Amino acid sequence: MTTMNTRNFDDYVAAEMRLDKEAIDRLKRRYPEWEFVQRSEGQKTLPLVSAQAAPVGTSGEPLIQAVQRIIRASPNREWISADIYAALATESFPLPEPRTQRMANISTALGKLAERPSSYVRLVYKGAGRNPNRYQWRDIP
Repeated sequence: MTTMNTRNFDDYVAAEMRLDKEAIDRLKRRYPEWEFVQRSEGQKTLPLVSAQAAPVGTSGEPLIQAVQRIIRASPNREWISADIYAALATESFPLPEPRTQRMANISTALGKLAERPSSYVRLVYKGAGRNPNRYQWRDIP
């Protein structure tokens, strides 16, 4: 282990802080839909998804609520991401343009619903490879 004098340590810390600021500036340019908010002095800068980037239906309903509503409509059925996508498409729910991004958003919403301890959506089958995860409505969270 090497020892570092105070001046070298101060220079090292200043260089690291400059690199962090440059990295945040790069992220802001690369992902303009993200808002970077400084929590408080001395703490890390955290990204928060802006309201424009989150998929919201024409009625103002967020994607996660639309997914939950669709699953609740047929509680005995097992749902996969493709089924939810088809149901949202019939409702003309606006989703991101590449289909892979749409499926990723739906899969994330399903996963988040199943992770919540007080959720009515549960993971029935943990998929792997080409077998997708299956979700179902449950009456008791």
